[in-house]
Amino acid sequence: MSFKQEVVRQIVKRGHSAAEGIRTHRRVGARPVQVGQGCRSGQDREARDRLVEAKSEILRLRAQLRRTEEERDILRGFVRQSSSDGTACGR
Repeated sequence: MSFKQEVVRQIVKRGHSAAEGIRTHRRVGARPVQVGQGCRSGQDREARDRLVEAKSEILRLRAQLRRTEEERDILRGFVRQSSSDGTACGR
């Protein structure tokens, strides 16, 4: 594997954008098109798959957090209402 190919592999492995990769590639004297080719190659499908899985997990966790915050807010409102009415929870 040539030095330039290794640069492309490292850029993709670390999840850098194509723009960042192009800047890095220019510093080592490679053509920007090599970065795009490296990003699209079959060896990087695994990296893209992991990225898609991570993004899906982030979306799932954000939705779960939103639901949990809504439940918390509902319970806070109930506790405030109970304490202002002079009633206590569980009595």
